[in-house]
Amino acid sequence: MTEKRWKQITQLFTQALEVEEGVRDTWLQKVCRDDDGLLKEVQSLLEAHSADDPLNKPMDNLNELVISTLEEKFLKQSSFGKYKIEDRIGAGGMGLVYKARDTRLNRTVAIKLLPLAMSLNENAKKRFLNEARLAATLDHPNVCTIYETGETDDGTLYIVMRYYEGKTLREFLADGPLPQEKAIEFAIQTAKGLSAAHKEGMIHRDIKPSNLIITENGKVKILDFGIAKIADAELTKTGQRPGTTAYMAPEQVKGEEIGLQADIWAVGVLLYEMISGKRPFSGDTATSLMYKIINENIRHLMI
Repeated sequence: MTEKRWKQITQLFTQALEVEEGVRDTWLQKVCRDDDGLLKEVQSLLEAHSADDPLNKPMDNLNELVISTLEEKFLKQSSFGKYKIEDRIGAGGMGLVYKARDTRLNRTVAIKLLPLAMSLNENAKKRFLNEARLAATLDHPNVCTIYETGETDDGTLYIVMRYYEGKTLREFLADGPLPQEKAIEFAIQTAKGLSAAHKEGMIHRDIKPSNLIITENGKVKILDFGIAKIADAELTKTGQRPGTTAYMAPEQVKGEEIGLQADIWAVGVLLYEMISGKRPFSGDTATSLMYKIINENIRHLMI
């Protein structure tokens, strides 16, 4: 899929969400004209969007489009500005991560490319760049060092970060629960990094095992500051909420305004998972999560 085609699909999808459902099909057929392929792609995303559970709807089609478009573009080139691409580290709904070499400063870096859908709203883009640049000023041993942020000529947002040898907390947990002392140590390091960010007015919004790198010397590094900020502006338009359901605070699940308490809640969920080897809440659906939160953890406070 070409970049131009991807932009067509994402733009029509976001525009269609603003059209009343009763006239949406007529409007969509009119703007797509004779392009049946475009019509089907947008309709498939709209069908996914209209799933019963807004926090568990199948947005895989959208994520696949995001990844395939970025892959198609960047696998064709061996360099990105002054950076020489060496390998792909990972991929997900929030974009692609590459290992690269800074040819000017002769150092290894990680480059995260964000989906084009997150770049369509100019105000959201500005908020992201401002927050990412603020994150770059954070000088704390438990926060990933950001070297550079910006956007490519075609509008793709990117972050250049320090490359760390190590594993994500998710990889650690794949082998089962951690020793209690290690779990507490990782939780304390995460809390210290978040505390430094909170003092600067920054909320992460998406603390989870895959956003924590544990280096070879046992240091926790928090990744992806600023990314959930732009997701807050963009993904909510598609019925999604920034963050990962199983780690969300109640107010975040309900789509309400959140504060630093949401990050604190997520650290508590992480600590529980590290010690027990399982999550306190399944996070399968919004309904099941809220039921468990209210009935198992909050009701006793009202007695």
